[in-house]
Amino acid sequence: ALSNLAGSHEMQGKFAVAEPLYEKALRIRRQRLGNDHLDVALSLIKLASCFESQRKFTAAEPLLKGALRILREQLGDHHLDVAECLCNLANALFRQDRFAVAHAMCEEALAICSDHLGYDHECVAAALSNLAGSHEMQGKFAVAEPLYEKALRIRRQRLGNDHLDVALSLIKLASCFESQRKFTAAEPLLKGALRILREQLGDHHLDVAECLCNLA
Repeated sequence: ALSNLAGSHEMQGKFAVAEPLYEKALRIRRQRLGNDHLDVALSLIKLASCFESQRKFTAAEPLLKGALRILREQLGDHHLDVAECLCNLANALFRQDRFAVAHAMCEEALAICSDHLGYDHECVAAALSNLAGSHEMQGKFAVAEPLYEKALRIRRQRLGNDHLDVALSLIKLASCFESQRKFTAAEPLLKGALRILREQLGDHHLDVAECLCNLA
C-alpha cells in the first residue's frame, strides 16, 4: 500500500512525498522478508526510479545494483526482469558519463530480450534506446539515430501512439537530431512528445516543462 501510494505521488511529480514512502516500504520489506527477496528488489527499483526522476543518478545506482544482484540470484542471469534492471542501471551510468560499463549492460539486456521475445518487443525497444544513448553520448550519431528510430517504431506498434514511452522515444530521437543541428527534424518529434505528455500527465508536470524547454 505504501509503495502504491508513493507511486501515485511520483506520477504527480511530488517526489519529496513519494521518496520517504518508498523508503519506508523498502525498510518494512527488508525486515519482514530479508535482504534477498524479490519484493525487496522491486522496492529498490521503485526508489531508484524516484531518484532518477529527480536526476539523482548517483543515489539510484547502488539501489539498482542491489536489485540486480537479487534478481540474478533468484531468477538467473537470463530472465527478462534482469534485462529490465540492466537497462535502468545502464541509464543511471550513462548520466554519470560511464559509457563503457553502461554500453556492455545495454548489449547484455538486448541479447536477453531478443532471445526471449524476438526483435519487436518493448523490452527490446528499451535496450535499443539505451544502446543508442551510449552511441549518442560518444558522438556516434549515425549509429545512434537508426537505433532510436527502431525503438520508436516498436513502441508505437506495441503501445500505441499515446503512450508515455512513445513520448520518451520521440524526445530521445529529437535530442539526437538536435545534437547534429537538425532542428527542423527535431521539432515535430518534440511537438508530438509534448502532446502526449500534456494528455497523460497534465499541463503542470515537470516532464511537460522539460519538453517545453527542449522545444523552445
